Amino acid sequence: MSATLTAGMAPLPGREVSFAINGSLVGTAITDASGVASLTDVSLSGLSPGSYPVRATFAGDDTYSPSSGAADLVIAKLTPLVTWPTPSPIVYGTALDATQLNATANVPGAFFYSPPAGTILPVGPGQVLTVQFVPADSAIYASVIAHVVIDVSPAGAPTSPTFESLHTFAYSDGANPYGGLMQANDGFFYGTTSSGGFGYGTVYRTDADGSVTTLHAFTSGDGAYPTTGVIQGSDGLFYGTTSQGGSSGYGTVFRMDATGTVTTLHTFGLSDGAYPYAGVVQSADGLLYGTTYLGGAGYGTVYRTNPADGELTTLHAFNYADGANPLATLIQARDGFFYGTASQGGLGGGGTVYRMDAGGTITVLHGFAYTDGANPYLARLLQASDGSFYGTTLYGGSSGVGTIYRIDASSNFVTLHMFAYSDGAYPYAPLIQASDGLFYGSTSSGGSSGVGTVYRIDGGGAITTLHTFNYSDGSFPIGGLIEARDKKLYGAAYTGGFGYGTVFRISLRTATQLSVSIANPLYGGTTSVSATLTAAASPIAGREVSFAINGSAVGLAITDAFGIATISDASLAGISAGTYPNAVYATFVGDDVYAPSSATADLIVAKLTPIITWPAPASITSGTALDGTQLNATANAPGAFVYDPPSGTILPVGAGRKLSVTFMPFDTTNYANADASVTIDVTEPTALVTSADVPAASGHDVVSNVADAS
Repeated sequence: MSATLTAGMAPLPGREVSFAINGSLVGTAITDASGVASLTDVSLSGLSPGSYPVRATFAGDDTYSPSSGAADLVIAKLTPLVTWPTPSPIVYGTALDATQLNATANVPGAFFYSPPAGTILPVGPGQVLTVQFVPADSAIYASVIAHVVIDVSPAGAPTSPTFESLHTFAYSDGANPYGGLMQANDGFFYGTTSSGGFGYGTVYRTDADGSVTTLHAFTSGDGAYPTTGVIQGSDGLFYGTTSQGGSSGYGTVFRMDATGTVTTLHTFGLSDGAYPYAGVVQSADGLLYGTTYLGGAGYGTVYRTNPADGELTTLHAFNYADGANPLATLIQARDGFFYGTASQGGLGGGGTVYRMDAGGTITVLHGFAYTDGANPYLARLLQASDGSFYGTTLYGGSSGVGTIYRIDASSNFVTLHMFAYSDGAYPYAPLIQASDGLFYGSTSSGGSSGVGTVYRIDGGGAITTLHTFNYSDGSFPIGGLIEARDKKLYGAAYTGGFGYGTVFRISLRTATQLSVSIANPLYGGTTSVSATLTAAASPIAGREVSFAINGSAVGLAITDAFGIATISDASLAGISAGTYPNAVYATFVGDDVYAPSSATADLIVAKLTPIITWPAPASITSGTALDGTQLNATANAPGAFVYDPPSGTILPVGAGRKLSVTFMPFDTTNYANADASVTIDVTEPTALVTSADVPAASGHDVVSNVADAS
């Protein structure tokens, strides 16, 4: 600490200044040439963190009168050192425990983890774990917050989606399904259409193959234009809302049995709410809770109704500051509170995320600012395995076409993904978390065809487009997806097909990989072709693989224990020699467990080498010209023979004279040139003996053996 002593703005050197902290003398110091007296290494022993008065005093002397000055000493709390090693990756389904939540500190205290022990994190890299360390001696030590990240991988092999259109609405059986499906206790799927039937919408049932039964067609008097699906209550009956209709035209809450008999539980009258676009949720208390788009103070309401008699209580009337015009169905979270969204209102006007207790008291958790999303529409919140809430906004984000976000009960908000149209746009639909730990949803527009997508996203925000609608199989999917008991995803598209919407299914089967290879074949022959089928690098046995070569099927084979399927005598009939890119095709069509896959390889058909037959020629005598007697090679294909030495050549005398031939086939596409050789012996001619060459024997005549040439 230091003090500056001056007189008339001039420094006073060489004077003694004493210092006291909290009234206790801690030392003295002499002012320097600048009038500054400094005291270093002042002990703070016995002082706890806090604020204390500091006083410096000059007692005065014969020349200068005494003076003093004061300041505050603020002693900060010590910050504990928290050590938390980065945890090893885990597999989805692993509950957090002390293996991951193992932070330590250099002072005693308590650790509070978020998410807590027992939490199952969603799949994704870089999941954030947070700890707050609260020291036991809170007077001396401050609390500390630390973070680490952990990677969560899928529990099984990667999956591959297969899309199927199950049903196309024709208006008479319903049209334009706004809401999604639910699977009831009987295994069937139930949903609504916003129009069709008598023109006011329907409730329908479908099986897993898309066989649709219209259970009820609304008549306006009992409700009109349902924009959300139904739920199955604890009593086994179905409950839902219609956005309009009823006696006042402002919408209804209804009950329906399995045969389609509808009972109107409540008809809204504006003062108690109007236009319930959102569905109802059955709380742990057995009552139904929902929202209306308008009514109350003009910005919509939250209500509770008794499923037995329809008695309705308005719990909350929105006032714009806490939200306005709610469209999404409420959820009841594991903490017992209700969570929902308002499509508008809040500080920025872009909608809110809120929490509500059973009495209707609302706490705003987040107000959207457009940059982080705007206008959460029909997408109810999802409480995932990590306890956080996930949702979508219809607008906002960097491209203005919607976002995916995460928020916890303490208002910690993260934008996970901003749609860019190419990967989807305007997500009306909510998210689901499937049994594989990943999140799935749909966008109403965007994608390569512009009419919507189905996507998958992990907890880190990495998104994958699973399907792009093309109108014929559906478009504008806004009701969301469900994962059925068969582990497949089901949903409905608002339009497409005949123009009135569709019901679809996406199977998430284990992704497979297929590789194909082929032996080097020769023209005109057969070849061996094989394929290896694997999933996550493990062989898949007992599956059928089909093969085609150059567009023609050549057979089927079953994979062995190593995942290899082989055809050993595939015909190459009709295929000329040459290189055919990707002409060898292997296909696994998939089954209930494994997704289909295929692979190609180049077909390289080598030219056939003709067979040359050339018998060894008989010996000739010197002077005999080569001709067809010796140069008489044949081949098993049409072509020309070029001999070396050529016909007419007279070879010198000698044994094993080499004769060579090059065969040049006429079909140079499929046959290669061929060479062959033989040897021939060339001998001296036989000597001609005459009478003049033989001496006469005494007493004998010589008889000529030479024929008269005259």
